[in-house]
Parts: sequence; structure tokens; C-alpha cells
Amino acid sequence: MAATIQAARRALHAARTLRELAGADPTPEQRTVLEAFPGWGPAAPLFDGMPTGTWAQLADEFEDFDAEAMSAAGRIVDTSFYTPPALITHIYELLRSAGFCGGRVLDLGCGTARFLSHAPQGLAIDYTGVEADPVAAGIAGATAASSEESAAERSGSDGPDTERTDEAATASARGSGLRAVRTTVAPSACSLRAMPRPSMNVLRLLTMRSVFPARI
Repeated sequence: MAATIQAARRALHAARTLRELAGADPTPEQRTVLEAFPGWGPAAPLFDGMPTGTWAQLADEFEDFDAEAMSAAGRIVDTSFYTPPALITHIYELLRSAGFCGGRVLDLGCGTARFLSHAPQGLAIDYTGVEADPVAAGIAGATAASSEESAAERSGSDGPDTERTDEAATASARGSGLRAVRTTVAPSACSLRAMPRPSMNVLRLLTMRSVFPARI
């Protein structure tokens, strides 16, 4: 995917919006901005040693409002490309044809948790995502609760209770659809501790991600 100024503007708008939220729930307008975050790969020239023209202006803007996030994004920019929704749908279809009926899902390098937001309606999953980029992880945490509320509304159940900390954003819902999400920022790299042995459902998803290696 070629880098574009338009993608860079969307990425910075989402990063700025996330910072302004400061842990609050997004409005519908803010959620739209967050969901439009394309990843940093399509905005790669922001992280060049000496960007020029509009890229230089946008790089200065990013550094001015969140230098720490810019530094973290620069470390993962080469792999910050997200899986298209149509491909996510196809992966879930393959998993179901292989016998996946729901359960625990572990998504390493989860980005903005697209495999949660685009999970099939009615498929009960306990989703855990791990992401090294704090902007992507923050967006996943900020949008997960409203995703689960929509699933709960469709199933007629109560919405989730939400708790956020500095290190993780957690949203839980009990219904016939999406059940739980835990999105954790791992410094510099994915780090899992005290995790139970992956179930076959988890292994199947990881196997499919090795066949379709694009990040979400």
C-alpha cells in the first residue's frame, strides 16, 4: 500500500482525538475518526530522517502534540498495515469451516482490534489482543466498549461494564455475541505473561494469521 498524505492526515487526526479523549468514551463523531485510523504504514514518510514538504509539516505537527507516540510509531511503522474487513470475514469463514464455534481468541499484534470489531454476529468469543503501538492499542480500547454495546443491543442484553488503566483497556459484555476484550500495550514488543496454554481455537486463528500475515 502506497503512502499518501490523506492517510497521514487521518492517522494524525485519530491520534490527536485519542489524546483529547484522555480515557473518556468517544462520541459517535470521535469514534468515526478513530475507526478511520489506517495504521502508520500508509503514513511512513512521516518517520523519514529528513521529510520534506507537507510530510515535514505533518511530522512536526505529530511531534508537537505527542512526541512519545511518534517515537513508538516509528519503531513499528514497517509492519503497521491492517487487514481489510473482507479478508477478516473470509478468515472467520475458514475458521468456522475448520470447526471453530467460538471461545478464546488471542491476537498478537492486534492493531485496532479489527478481528474483534468485524467478528461475525452471534459468534461468542473471548478476545485478547496485544499491541506494541500505544495509539493503535488506545483506539482498540476506546472503540471496543461501543462495539460490544452494539452487539449487546442486537442480542437484547445489557451493555458492558468498562474499566481502563494506564496499561490496558478492558471491556466486557455478556451476551450471545462478542463477550470480552482485553487490549494491552506491550512496551517495544509483544509480551505475554501468565497466559494459559492456548486452546485449539487460538492455535487455529494463529495458523490462519500465518497464512494471511497482514496485520489488523
